[in-house]
Amino acid sequence: IECGSSRCGTSIIMAKRLLSRGLRKTVYACDSFEGFDRDELRRVKASSLTTAHENAFTSTSYRYVQKKIAKLGVGDILVPVGGFFKDTLPHLNSAFCFALIDCDLRDSLVYCAETLWPRLGSKGLILFDDYTDENFKGARLGIDHFVNKYKGEIEEHGLLQRLYLVKKA
Repeated sequence: IECGSSRCGTSIIMAKRLLSRGLRKTVYACDSFEGFDRDELRRVKASSLTTAHENAFTSTSYRYVQKKIAKLGVGDILVPVGGFFKDTLPHLNSAFCFALIDCDLRDSLVYCAETLWPRLGSKGLILFDDYTDENFKGARLGIDHFVNKYKGEIEEHGLLQRLYLVKKA
């Protein structure tokens, strides 16, 4: 599952890789496809944790992503899920082995991680983007909060280049 990244590039790469190996796992690409939740963005900006503009990440539509997925031939395993995470993630009744969380803002990031964690299998991985991104300082705060809260259930965690890896025990 990928939470964030409105163009779904990483999800497409994952889907193509799975298909090339003959694996039939489902990849969910979750995003609002309309940018940030405006209220959350205002709160984050008021806390000086980002300088992102109101129209950041608004240039990709759900329809565009659907067409791109079909054109690239990954529609059988890549499922775009449009909407804000609080409205979509509770309805994904699946277990997961991997999650990429790239939603930039602290509250959204923590919500995604805490919603997916119980459904992540043993030895499952979560990769968080933006841990070192100075434009989204709340991401580091959210990741640190998550790791501290779930440290007893985490086998391994740490920075992996620009991503932060968490492996479930």
